[in-house]
Amino acid sequence: STGRFADAERLMDEELQYLRSYQPTSPDGPDFTEEAQGWVCVEAAAACEIHLAHGDAERALAAVRADSPRREGTCAQERLDALSCEAAATATLGRADEALALLDASAMRPSGMGYAAARARVLALAGRHEQVLSLVSGLCAGGAANPDCAVFFGDYAESLAATARTVAAAEPVFTSFAERRSDSAGSQADDELAVRVQAADCALRARVAANAEPTRAVCAAALERALTVHGEAHPQVAAIRLSYARALQAARQRDEATAQRAAAAAVVETLGPQHPLRGR
Repeated sequence: STGRFADAERLMDEELQYLRSYQPTSPDGPDFTEEAQGWVCVEAAAACEIHLAHGDAERALAAVRADSPRREGTCAQERLDALSCEAAATATLGRADEALALLDASAMRPSGMGYAAARARVLALAGRHEQVLSLVSGLCAGGAANPDCAVFFGDYAESLAATARTVAAAEPVFTSFAERRSDSAGSQADDELAVRVQAADCALRARVAANAEPTRAVCAAALERALTVHGEAHPQVAAIRLSYARALQAARQRDEATAQRAAAAAVVETLGPQHPLRGR
């Protein structure tokens, strides 16, 4: 979660190579071959997510389209998390309809929350934010307080940020998440989701109310939290900096806006060719 993708990718590649080539240490010792094979597709799904977060969708696809050592077919045909990442990587490459077809055609017949979350992710990556809102609006009735909404909330918040015409239209959703956060201790995953939601709030305000003082305050708070959770080199930090720069520029704080853009650019330069920030 710190943005050190090269290190994470190297470690994951080494782990996958070890698992695929595992041999018992001695003829008389314990044989963990079956356990090692069982972990291959788990690690492949994780590798896919790391490559995708870095912006390398082709490597992400390669990770989950490798053969499963336990059965005929690929890891994406064996595990829903691998299938979800395969679909997300396909959408990132601009093939959203193909990605949706992968989900629908799966022999796993994914259903329920896992399937809906994978579908929402594909739609969000394709920029089909109205379809995301349509898909999850019923599941997220009541906002973050609704437990069914948890797996969708990041895509839901970002789709609201991309489509809402006013801050007031989305504010109840962001507020509901803040209230839920105050009632729980929070895990690392919760902290990362909180950053994502605050980044969405900042992006919305920078888009529809760039010159408003609350926009700068919200973006400054989002940046502070993101730096605490992720560190300087993470793409989410860069995304917040770009939104914050837009608000600072609108307020004629040009030097600070330039500094935020420069800090963001240093991170974007490290990202892969398919990362969304490459297009901003």
